[in-house]
Amino acid sequence: MLKKILVWCGIVAMLSVTACNRQSSETAGQQTQAPESPMQAAAPTAPVVKSGTVAETMDAGGYTYVLVDDGVSQNWLAVLKTTVEVGQEVSYYDGMVMENFVSKTLDRTFDKIIFSNGFVDQQGEASDSFSEALGGESTGMGDQPSGMVGSRKAVVPFSEIQVEKAAGENAYSVAEVFEKATDLDGQKVTVRGKVVKVSANIMGVNWLHIQDGTGSPDSNTHDLVVTTSNPPEDAWDIITVNGVISANKDFGSGYSYAVIMEEAEVSE
Repeated sequence: MLKKILVWCGIVAMLSVTACNRQSSETAGQQTQAPESPMQAAAPTAPVVKSGTVAETMDAGGYTYVLVDDGVSQNWLAVLKTTVEVGQEVSYYDGMVMENFVSKTLDRTFDKIIFSNGFVDQQGEASDSFSEALGGESTGMGDQPSGMVGSRKAVVPFSEIQVEKAAGENAYSVAEVFEKATDLDGQKVTVRGKVVKVSANIMGVNWLHIQDGTGSPDSNTHDLVVTTSNPPEDAWDIITVNGVISANKDFGSGYSYAVIMEEAEVSE
């Protein structure tokens, strides 16, 4: 009888220890899995704002060029034409940086210039000059599905045309430029095509859309955007462009290009 009692007590003791261990484990789990506080969520990235004193300013081609001294360095920036004075303290939104930018209107080359998204006004809002400038490149079609690889905002519908490919070792069709974008990034190439759209004097250059009948309208690989300082001509139709290819170029404000040709020379 005594033996049975001892066995029973041992079983009860084991069950009690197991229950305590289980409770401790559950309590620990509850302590380590505390509800996530809304304050822990990542805050949206704030736009970059820079400040300084206006050291020099000039107007040209619908833009105001401003040399801003922040006490450490001086930086040129361009915004849509506005009123600003030397000695004025300004705050501006950061934007796209362009190197060796040529302003034909000023007959001047800037080693580096920031196309700012605008000055910060008293309410802390931007004038968004870059977005307004590139607004001339928008087709009004709205954002395209994210699977498309051309520009999401600036695309001209496919034209049923057939243009003979340019001759030469570095000559490509529009479709080939898209297909080999990564390999061609930073290289100078030649493309021949029909001008289907011209947006003049945006950020000091002219923006052309050319097509040659190749590429797919389903993925926007039929429409190549070209920037050039060549003056636009009414007679432009079938042209040859020779310029530098940039892959995955993002100008901000929703204007991103899987491929764009920049600094192009235009010939008939």
